[in-house]
Amino acid sequence: LEQAAIEKGKDMMEHGYWAHISPEGKDPWQFIQAQKYTYTSAGENLAKDFAETEAMIRAWMNSPTHRANILDTRFTETGIAVVDGQLDGVETTLVVQMFAHPSQQIAIITEPDIAQATRTSESTELTPELFLQSSPNAQPSMGKNLNPDVMSAQVVAVEDAKLAFLSPLQISKAVFLAVITLLIIVLLYDAYLERKYHTIRNVGKNIAHVSFLLFVGILIVILKGGTLL
Repeated sequence: LEQAAIEKGKDMMEHGYWAHISPEGKDPWQFIQAQKYTYTSAGENLAKDFAETEAMIRAWMNSPTHRANILDTRFTETGIAVVDGQLDGVETTLVVQMFAHPSQQIAIITEPDIAQATRTSESTELTPELFLQSSPNAQPSMGKNLNPDVMSAQVVAVEDAKLAFLSPLQISKAVFLAVITLLIIVLLYDAYLERKYHTIRNVGKNIAHVSFLLFVGILIVILKGGTLL
């Protein structure tokens, strides 16, 4: 599932789309099947440009459909990938999380079980159930009992995903804040020289410019990125 998530992230970067299904009609399940992984149910969560893992987890858990995927007891395995690159010409960090329940489970079989299995060797073909969180018909069941073991295991798996040390959003914010800080320093120094040498100017007051730049800087600091799909 982790490799399937990596390939899905790469495919979105290479073909320039941000969706569960590619423009060519390739759905998430094809990436899972390409890894020779067979399943009875599967799901996918996507996130983009979150600066912190905790913020991404909160966003997923606050979204009913994404939360339903994370806590769905039908999903027993999960794989996560973080892919950095350019999406539509913009530096982007994508997070892809795949969920599934494998169609074959490893079990400890005793001798009586083997004898019983021999007598009932008929097999039933399972039809995979696909749970695409963005599907219009996907309605999470809000009243079902959640398995605490599955819930904690899958949430921990999300927390273990390592986002880039500096996301594109963080880099952009750092650059803009550095420029604003430099301009404020220059304006304050200019105001100091003006006061010291009693220079008369027919321009706007430096204090007004500094106040405006401080306001812009505050907006940049509180700006939070990240989108879900």
